[in-house]
Amino acid sequence: MRNLLRRFHTDCHGHFAVIASIAAVPIIGAAGIALVYGSAALQRAELQNSLDAAVLAATSLGYSASDEERLAIAYRHAGFLKPKFGSDIEWKASVQNGQKSFLTDGTVVSASAELKMPNLFGGLIGTDFVDLKVEARAEKQESEPICLLALDDTSAGSVSVYGNATVNAPNCTAMANSKHRHAVKQVGRNAEIRALRIGITGSSSGENIFPTPIGDVHPVKDPYEDLPNPKLGSCASSKGKLSKGVFVLEPGTYCGGISITPGATVHLLPGIYVMLDGPLIIGANSILSGDEVTLAFFGSGSTLNSSSGSQITLSSPKSGTYKNIQFISDRIRAPGKIGEEVFTLSSTTLVYDGAMYLPEQRVWVKGNSRVTITTPEVAMVANRFRFQDASDVSIVQDDVIPTPSRFRYAARLSL
Repeated sequence: MRNLLRRFHTDCHGHFAVIASIAAVPIIGAAGIALVYGSAALQRAELQNSLDAAVLAATSLGYSASDEERLAIAYRHAGFLKPKFGSDIEWKASVQNGQKSFLTDGTVVSASAELKMPNLFGGLIGTDFVDLKVEARAEKQESEPICLLALDDTSAGSVSVYGNATVNAPNCTAMANSKHRHAVKQVGRNAEIRALRIGITGSSSGENIFPTPIGDVHPVKDPYEDLPNPKLGSCASSKGKLSKGVFVLEPGTYCGGISITPGATVHLLPGIYVMLDGPLIIGANSILSGDEVTLAFFGSGSTLNSSSGSQITLSSPKSGTYKNIQFISDRIRAPGKIGEEVFTLSSTTLVYDGAMYLPEQRVWVKGNSRVTITTPEVAMVANRFRFQDASDVSIVQDDVIPTPSRFRYAARLSL
């Protein structure tokens, strides 16, 4: 018996089982933690992908889509959630111990989602559930700066190109606010409009519009709507018609406008020239030039009309309220009068470096006109544009201002 007890006391067999049993607890715990949090990471990634896809799909809808339509498509793309609509703009859905909500503001759709994932090792580690929360936000991305903007919101052909006319804006974009299905219109085998990008609230017709316009785009705000009107002074004398000869004019208010007869040469000194209740008429083969000048058109019948062979070369002010503003017109018109006045260039060479801002006038470029614009601003803003015959318009945006106008299109994640 004594020998038997001695052998039992000195026997080491079975120690490993005891040690292994003790060690198993933290090993299983570590494996459980890895499994739980690995599963949580996968679940969170799936939740994030679902949410990203939902807000992108909703934001990708065009300007004409309602908030209700955006939210409905967001829920459809969420996949694992079904919508439960509420009475206000923020709608929520609950499913599988989770909650998800979307909020839309036209071109921006945001979302958040919460999910309680069961913790299979809750009895050993942590709580019974792992809380997961993700957020997503998508918005329309911005185009490159706009250099041609038609403000009319209803008409066909708010930007139209006919015959052999060409419009080329290689490093900036064009935008038409009209919701008409022919808002941008191209007619004629050789007529062409090219820009870095083209946006339209409505849609377009014609083959030679490059690149293919982006339709259903939110209208762009008037970039100069806060620009004050020039102050009107007492009527300056323009000596009636400026007939053949060389003339130098000073800034001021020209009641009844200015008429430059064929063959005359006129130079404008720096400042603001207001045509009040009358046009600026530039006769055939005449020359108009000026440095750091703004031409303003106010009152009835106040616009520009140039004839064949005329040449206009201008630079805009480098400082002050009207910095970079080359042309500006009245913004107060009776509804039926908007677009009645026409800024007309007939076989004219026009070179300028500012902004043409004619919000309630139409611009008509025809004949063999050549328009060359190099500017940091929105080069041409008008109610509508018509380019026809063999006219050619070239726009280059240079040293763009800090906050240029842009249109919004497509969708991108912004979180």
